[in-house]
Order: sequence, then structure tokens, then C-alpha cells
Amino acid sequence: MNSNSNNVGRLWEGRIGVTASEIFSAYVDSIGFDIVLAPYDLAVSRAHVRMLSNENIIEQETAQKILDAFDVIEHEINAGDFKASLVPTDEDVHTAIERRLTELTGDAGKALHTGRSRNDLAQMSGRLYVRDFLDRLVTRVDKTIETLVDLADKNIDVLFPGKTHLQHAQPILLSQWLLSHAQRLINDKDRLLETRKRVNVCVLGSGALAGSTLPLNVDFVAQELGCDSISDNSIFAVSTRDYVSEFLFDVAQILVNLSCIGEDIVWMSSTECGYVTLDDQFSSGSSMMPQKKNPDIAELVRGKAGLSIGSLTAVLSATKSQIFGYNHDLQVDKEALFSIAEDCELSLIAIEGMMGTITFNKEKCHDALRHQPLLLATDITEKMVTQGTPFRISYKATAVCIRRALEKGLEGEDLCEYLRNDDLIGAAAKEVLGEPGADLIEAMQRSIERRNTLGGTSTVQVKAQIAKLKG
Repeated sequence: MNSNSNNVGRLWEGRIGVTASEIFSAYVDSIGFDIVLAPYDLAVSRAHVRMLSNENIIEQETAQKILDAFDVIEHEINAGDFKASLVPTDEDVHTAIERRLTELTGDAGKALHTGRSRNDLAQMSGRLYVRDFLDRLVTRVDKTIETLVDLADKNIDVLFPGKTHLQHAQPILLSQWLLSHAQRLINDKDRLLETRKRVNVCVLGSGALAGSTLPLNVDFVAQELGCDSISDNSIFAVSTRDYVSEFLFDVAQILVNLSCIGEDIVWMSSTECGYVTLDDQFSSGSSMMPQKKNPDIAELVRGKAGLSIGSLTAVLSATKSQIFGYNHDLQVDKEALFSIAEDCELSLIAIEGMMGTITFNKEKCHDALRHQPLLLATDITEKMVTQGTPFRISYKATAVCIRRALEKGLEGEDLCEYLRNDDLIGAAAKEVLGEPGADLIEAMQRSIERRNTLGGTSTVQVKAQIAKLKG
């Protein structure tokens, strides 16, 4: 290639007297990534042209030629032909569409840019892209929540060793754990819906900085594009990227929450636990070890969460300390935006698919409880409280008795018997643990049913959570 590229057709042709350096174009042009905005550019441009025609700023015949050409370009975009026909002077998607329009309509296409700047056009196209992704993510989050709630309903009879600090803590229903992840996603959905209001703002008509001298009807454009409001300040409209950083935060939070599901599944599917079995279609094997079955989706979502945090940080860093008005470094927000938005949508699809086909191994979960009677230590302490002993005294008495039993190396039924025979906590321990030789699962079930506070792990409370989420 020559050191200079053909400058014909660039939107700023005329002011710059020489052709752009190939190095300049390679560094500055964004067509390599912002081509995904093509459908949104068309939506904005259609509304703009209709407005120009309605306000008699351009002739109706000219407007119709442009609108007819947009139908052709839309077909080319959907067929993949538009991207294949890009030329070196297409510095971004907006330039490419205007160039193609002029090829199809001649001088009529040159009226498209009347009353607007690439600044407000790019901003409006970006807002429509984010709005579309917000709606898509809400749908995907809803589907993942639905899958988790269905799993909770189907596995309501599975008891599970609840953890804090990855140590056995208290018995819970497995369904309570599933619903805890559903609740995180409910918060995510709420955030997406709130963000949508601030994204769905019409900024077309702001021009490059200060608006336009032409009688533009911004209300018409806003209505055509389905916007909730119109920006009150043209400088703000073309220079802010807070809607991008807010969206990226929402996406990062979703991926962080999905990564927590992934982390739990990695641990629960391990050989040491075996609490869950992943479906073969959502697992991989090893290239060397024939016995392996790996939780790839659960692991990869942790990595995607890390990338999303990096993208959010990158956009916040790029937009800090911006002098007022548009600056070209704001272009880099799109590189972070496009990749992470797609990662989030695919991650939701993958996690929903993995969880929708997972199998929970009830006996493995119950066996873990049968061998861990100390999960009932809090129950013993609270039983003593109901018998008149202050909590801190009952807590210490239970803790001292457990420490002595562990120092003796006791476990299983021997440990239970030691607790039952203790002078201070014995009466409470007998009520909580049950008779010698009794299946500890029965004691664990009683413990769970006693935790009947709002949002607790009792069957009544968990079923209430399920009913609320299904309603």
C-alpha cells in the first residue's frame, strides 16, 4: 500500500489539504469495531431524515430517495454484503453508511448530514445499541432466574451443609442456596431497568457541541426513536459517556454474580464433594487424562468477570478529566463496550444452560450432614436460651464442650454421645440431636424447619420464596 490513503469521501474533506497518512488512518479509524452500530445508525438516520422532511428543511423527494436507499443498505447489512464492501476511506460506520448512501442516491444522499454532527449521531447510535442490549440482558437474566427457581422447586427435599468461610456452618435446604443466587440476579435486573431510563435519552439535535441554527424538531426524533426523554444540554449530550460506564458496571456486576455461581459449582462438582454432576454437553474432558470431566463454563465465567471489571475500569479511566465537549479519546469506550456486552449475554446463556441440565446428588449432600453433627452446635446453644440460659453463657458452654470432645478425637456418634452427657449442655443436646443411633438427617431436618424467620431456610419460608418468584 502507499504511504498515503485516498482521502476522498471523508466527512472532514476540504479543511485538511492533504490525504491522510496510512498510519493516521490505521490508528484513528474505528470501522474495525464500530461496524456493529450499523443497524442503529440507520434507525437514527431514518428518524432524522423524516424530521428534516417534515420541517421542510429538505425536499420530500430527496427524503424518500434516502429512505428507499436505507432499505437497500439494511438488506446489505443483514446479508453481510455491506461489511464486505467497505473501502479505505470508511473511517467509521457512519462514514461508510453515508458513502454507500451517496453511491445509491447521488446528490440526494449528500443532504443526510444536514443539521447534525457525527458527535450526536455516534452518541445516539451508541445509546440505541446499549438500550437494545439492556433489553436483551433483562430477558436473559429473567430466564436464568426462572431456571434457578425451577431447580429450587424440584430439589426442595435436598438438605445441604451450609458454609461460611468454606467451613461447615449450619444445615440448609439446597433450594435456599439456589434462591440466594436468584436474588442476586433480581437485583441485577432492577439495575438494568433503572439504567435504561438514563440511556434512553435523545441527544440528536445537539450537533457537534452547541445545537443547530436549523429548525430541528427534536421531539419528533425522540418519539420516532422511542426515547423516554431529551437531553437538556447539548454539551453534556455529545460528551458524556456515563451511560456507557453505568451499563458496564451493571454488566460487571452480573458477571461477578455469575462467577459466584461458577465458583460454587467448581467446588461442588469436585471429586472431594460430588454434590453435583454436570451434564456431558456442558462439560469437557482432558486431552491427556481419560477420566476427567471439567466444569469449563463455571471456570470461564470467572475469567469473563475479571475482563468486565477491567473494561469498566478502562472506560472510567478514559473518561476522567475530559475537557468539555467531544474529544477523540472517547472513541475507545466502544471497544470495551461491545466485547463485554456480548460476553455477558453469552455468559448468561451458558450458565442458564449449565444449571438447567445439572443433577444434584441428594445422598452425597445428606452423607456430608450425617458426618458433621457440629452443624447443630448453634441449635444446641439456642435451645439452652429457650431453657433460660443467657446466650453468651450457653454459647461458651457449648464451645468448651465441643473443644474438649475434639481434643479427645471424638467424631460421629461418639461425639454426639459426649455432647448428650455433658453436665451443662446435655439436656439441650439430647433434644437437638435426638436419641442415640438416630439418623442425624432427621435432626438436621428439624434444625432447618426451626429456622422459620422471614427469608430463612425452613421449607415453609423457601416455598414462600419460590411462590413469590414464580408469581
